[in-house]
Amino acid sequence: MIADDKNEIIEIMNSKLVNDLMKNSTHMVLKQVEDMSIELLYNITLYTEEYNIYALQVNETTVRIGRDFYVVRGNNIFFESIKQLTRKEPAIE
Repeated sequence: MIADDKNEIIEIMNSKLVNDLMKNSTHMVLKQVEDMSIELLYNITLYTEEYNIYALQVNETTVRIGRDFYVVRGNNIFFESIKQLTRKEPAIE
């Protein structure tokens, strides 16, 4: 599930789409930083088939995974992909 800054929620059930999103994001360069105050644009909750739950938050320059904060060096592929997924287009399904 993805919630934007207006608290609109999008549920994505297509596991290939979610896997592609995560796989594409592995090429990002992250630098871990101390706890920081950031304005998050998207809250992402991933539910796995094994009943694990992962919480991620993201904006243009920062990613928070659980309790850890990271500054993105270069292009934030994850943010750009989430932004495309949250557009109100039929292709999301």
